[in-house]
Amino acid sequence: MADDQSPAPRKWYQALGPGLITACVVIGPGSILTSSKVGAGEGYGMAWVVAVAVLFMMVYLTLGAKVGVVTKQSSCQIVAERFGRWLAVLIGVSVFFISASFQFGNNLGVYSAFTAYRNFTISFPDNSKGLSRIDYREDGKKIVIVRALGTGSEPWNMDGNKSFTSKAFILDPESKRPNPVYKEDNATNPYRLEIAESGMAQLIAPGKSDVLHGNWAGTGFWSWVPFDYVPVFINALALLFLFAFKNIYQLLEKLMSVFVGLMLLAFALNYFYALSMAESSGSSPPTEGGDIPVLALVGTTFVITAAFFQTYLVRQKGWKRDDLPNVLLDARVGAGLMAMITLLIMANAAESLRGMQLTNVEGVARQLRVLFGDQGQALFCVGLFCAAFSSFLINSMIGGFILADGLGLGQHPEDKWTKRLTAVVLLTGMVVALFVIKTGQSPVTAIVMAQAVTILAAPLLAAIMLWITNQSKVMGEDKNTPAMNLLAGLGFVMLLAMAYYTATAKVWPKVKVWLG
Repeated sequence: MADDQSPAPRKWYQALGPGLITACVVIGPGSILTSSKVGAGEGYGMAWVVAVAVLFMMVYLTLGAKVGVVTKQSSCQIVAERFGRWLAVLIGVSVFFISASFQFGNNLGVYSAFTAYRNFTISFPDNSKGLSRIDYREDGKKIVIVRALGTGSEPWNMDGNKSFTSKAFILDPESKRPNPVYKEDNATNPYRLEIAESGMAQLIAPGKSDVLHGNWAGTGFWSWVPFDYVPVFINALALLFLFAFKNIYQLLEKLMSVFVGLMLLAFALNYFYALSMAESSGSSPPTEGGDIPVLALVGTTFVITAAFFQTYLVRQKGWKRDDLPNVLLDARVGAGLMAMITLLIMANAAESLRGMQLTNVEGVARQLRVLFGDQGQALFCVGLFCAAFSSFLINSMIGGFILADGLGLGQHPEDKWTKRLTAVVLLTGMVVALFVIKTGQSPVTAIVMAQAVTILAAPLLAAIMLWITNQSKVMGEDKNTPAMNLLAGLGFVMLLAMAYYTATAKVWPKVKVWLG
């Protein structure tokens, strides 16, 4: 006799998936840096901005997911049927270009998580000046002295009174030496440090009055790692993940769940560590004024391309119209996780980095090491790696899948063109990242072009999602309610405001410089 018992109800957390994946793509190196900047500059005063951005993100996540489960089509398919293939192609190309242009940031985020631990030591056999050893680390085109020790392992000072510890040396562009020469930053009579590939080094005093010869080497567990090529290794792993597994979605969901958990744990522990240190040392004074990137904080949290991709994720999950309650729960939990992680990062900066100037995520890690030692830096770098690598995977899939769908070449993980175009996004980001690592130059042209495309693409995607979810012939009884339209409309206005700001404050000034 057949068993007529219905299956046991699933736990609420078993109904999650696409929202977790989207949280991972939103929390990347850019959002970590922006949240840290805002926390360092304004403390907790801008937490409301995160709440507003996450609210709009939740609304558009819901719209994207509803399209996927109600229509059984992707947004690009609906657009191609209603407006023609040309608009679907425009959407696909725009999203692909945005993903490819910003993928290098995810590469550099993974790179920074590793290089935060890249240390070098110069030993000086000739210690006539009392200098025995210099420990330093690389930071783009400059190096930072972590510590300088005398013959008795005591801190060594330049000229007997000038501290050498935490001193930055920048690359000297006027040097005629065959090896890189770094000079003391912001100094009238700077010390210079020459570092040769052969392992030789020399410290040159002002006026070349004294030259101390030494030998440098990598230190610690990471000394054997070819750091400059970390992006190559990571991209190889991503390509293996993309082409070697048949059910990409299930593996992706499990992997992203682990990354979300690690991010929450790492940033929460970092925050409580900062709280305990703040109680013992006192809080830093607030900054006065400052250019707080509020719109940047909104832009790194309210990511419309990720919301647009939700249509694809819910279909890969296998959800149908009957799963709509799970869809709504998933969108809310995903948005809640974005808010929680972003606020933890901001709070950590508010407690431990208040008033500091932060320019990159490696700089954030370095400041935490100065304040808290290796433990604080390690916790942050675990979170940074999880954020960068998870964004790394999903961002490339967003560009590849939506372009393939826009061109009518497929939209499913098993379709060959979705994989091929995703691989193109991965390789483009890797090449640009290697260029930045090797030259120390920012790809300004690529960034400006990506910003220009975003000006048009972000409002376009939001408008299309709003239009689709208001069509009775498409959505039936599940079309938007007035309340949903109000919130989505406010989000659309927010995207227009960000587009205007980007056009006038970011893109046009660069274009004017190019035009002369």
